[in-house]
Amino acid sequence: MALEQEISELSASIASYTDGTSEDKKFMALINKYQDFENLTAAMLNELVDKIVAYERDRKGSKEGEAKGGA
Repeated sequence: MALEQEISELSASIASYTDGTSEDKKFMALINKYQDFENLTAAMLNELVDKIVAYERDRKGSKEGEAKGGA
């Protein structure tokens, strides 16, 4: 039983590695394609950028978060 579970886990690990390398190869092909560009175009951005993730700003250490003192 334990051996079958280990085989299953290793197979899943190999599959995830293989998926990652194909993505890496695709990305490197795009980088090579656009390595000597002069102007950034919308088509280039669409090919190179998969998604943009934005998070709420962390207010720790910001000026708004500091104590305001009078002079």
